[in-house]
Amino acid sequence: MACPLSVVVALALSTAACAGASAPSGHLAHPTARQHDDYLATHLPTCPFASVSKHFAARDEPCTDFDPTPVRLDYPPVTATGMRTVDAVQAVLAQAWAGHPDSVDLWVRTGCHGARELKHLLASVELFWPRGVGKVVLVLDDSDRAFATQFVPNGTRHAYDVRHERVPCMLSRVFNQVSYLMADHYSTADVIVTIDSDCVLHSPVTPRLLFRDGRIRLPHSLAMQPGMWDAMVEQFVGVGTFKFHTMVSQPVTFHRSTLAAYRDWYRNTRGACYLDGVARALDTVNSTAIMSFCWMCQLGTFINTTGITADLYDLVDVDARTAHPYQRLAVHVPYELAPGADFDASSAMAVRQGLCLALGKGVLPECAGASTDYVLGRMFTYNTLAWKASPSAKARTVNAYRREVAALASKVAARPWLGGRGGRPATASRSTHAAVNAGRRSRRGSALFLI
Repeated sequence: MACPLSVVVALALSTAACAGASAPSGHLAHPTARQHDDYLATHLPTCPFASVSKHFAARDEPCTDFDPTPVRLDYPPVTATGMRTVDAVQAVLAQAWAGHPDSVDLWVRTGCHGARELKHLLASVELFWPRGVGKVVLVLDDSDRAFATQFVPNGTRHAYDVRHERVPCMLSRVFNQVSYLMADHYSTADVIVTIDSDCVLHSPVTPRLLFRDGRIRLPHSLAMQPGMWDAMVEQFVGVGTFKFHTMVSQPVTFHRSTLAAYRDWYRNTRGACYLDGVARALDTVNSTAIMSFCWMCQLGTFINTTGITADLYDLVDVDARTAHPYQRLAVHVPYELAPGADFDASSAMAVRQGLCLALGKGVLPECAGASTDYVLGRMFTYNTLAWKASPSAKARTVNAYRREVAALASKVAARPWLGGRGGRPATASRSTHAAVNAGRRSRRGSALFLI
């Protein structure tokens, strides 16, 4: 039986000594809450070069175009038995995550100017992301504080943690990426699922989509965008270290310990803090090359090169024909628009088709005859990169996932579970109970889920 990541981390960190770097401090296995909103308040004072660099000067701009109108994605509102679809999905997810040993946060960095896209993501989070496994961490520009409460969906039953940070004066989107590399400053979860604000989830997120045999699934490729990321990755990790990159999907998941381990390793091998390295790169690399800064590619190369925390990951080479292909759980919408559709329509299509694919027409009669081709196409493709696994391997993966959802639905059919994992069932609203009971009466005691 696979060990939980919180146990395996001790073994993984022990490889630091073998790689010639000191092991990260023990707080990683037992994280504590951070007291500062802005990671710069903690890290910048320890970085003499970055602390006086123009690149770390604040440039927050007041938000002027925030529209608080919520997004309502178009999907069937109730199941065949009259239960709210969102409650039905969350009941399945609560069963899926019950007893899972590691806490998991969903982590996104955006600002008010990304709010239009973010609202689509958060609408899909309300439906597909499990309650109770951790927090949904939103990191916003410091100038967005006045709007912070409007980012969180009304009536949410997820745990949101909204943080703020000053926006450094950096070329391209480097400031955003450095923030992702500091995700452990804002999150205390064992596992951090990072996602861009212009994505939407398209599948109920069970542990199967994030882990295999107790390890984090991390897809990588050398075929996609060859030569694009090598130089900037090697500027940080070392010449000749680049073998593949991990910017081949959204979201991308890391163990919390890997983030601090990488920064510790950088300080120990380079003799400078990581933010000093970022400032020097911005001073020496031209504006075109800096666009190839890739935080997750650095982490992937670090894991592969040093072996530090590598035991926490199931590295999936999407360029190889594997019997266990990585199955995506989100669409990076601007790069994966449905034919003839815009951002809004593609987002809604992804959510609706993902529901139909996972739950089926027995639970959602509106799905009868509905196409799921768009979502199926996105499960093993990112932009123009198609996984090399055989069609039969991909089909087996999707079918196993659908069987898993069906089995979970059957377990909760007799007793709807509306709360998070590992606790008592939350009390449903009177209207929800009425709808469920009406559905049961109309079907003469049929199961809550009709699989």
